[in-house]
Amino acid sequence: MSSSAVLLPILLLLVGLAIGAVIGYLGALARRTTTHQSEGEQVAELRAQAAQWQARAEELSSRTQVAEERAERDGSVLRALAPVRSQLEQVGARVESLEKQRAEQHAALAEQLRATALREQDLARSTASLEGALRSRSARGMWGEVELARVLEASGMMRHVDFSEQRTIGSLVQRRGGPAGAPDAV
Repeated sequence: MSSSAVLLPILLLLVGLAIGAVIGYLGALARRTTTHQSEGEQVAELRAQAAQWQARAEELSSRTQVAEERAERDGSVLRALAPVRSQLEQVGARVESLEKQRAEQHAALAEQLRATALREQDLARSTASLEGALRSRSARGMWGEVELARVLEASGMMRHVDFSEQRTIGSLVQRRGGPAGAPDAV
């Protein structure tokens, strides 16, 4: 039930009560003043009071009418805004869903960043270890020999068929007058 439907009967009841109270008051006043005043004065006074009460009743009636019109306008505005309210509720639900997804994605991204940081630390340790190993002459030499074997195999040669590794040829080199040593591959 709308507020205007409840407000109208209450206001009409109040106006009726006010008019009844005025009439009762005027009747009591008329009885009381008959002994003190003349009839003409009493009638004039009663007419003045009746005019005041009638003006008050008209004022209350106009206020009632204004209140009814306002309630009707408010009701029509609420009815017009009902679809907007529905859409706002849907938008609110969607925003809440998106916020939940964003929080989940943020948590996943934070986890990936932590894992990446750990991998970066491991990579830095491995790099430092590799750097230390490559500074050693013997490690560099062994690495060079392994790479040479890979290059030869990649060129289509087969180990122990087309080439062999670390064969000493000290006797050949010494006969020619050069330093004795072992070639990486022959």
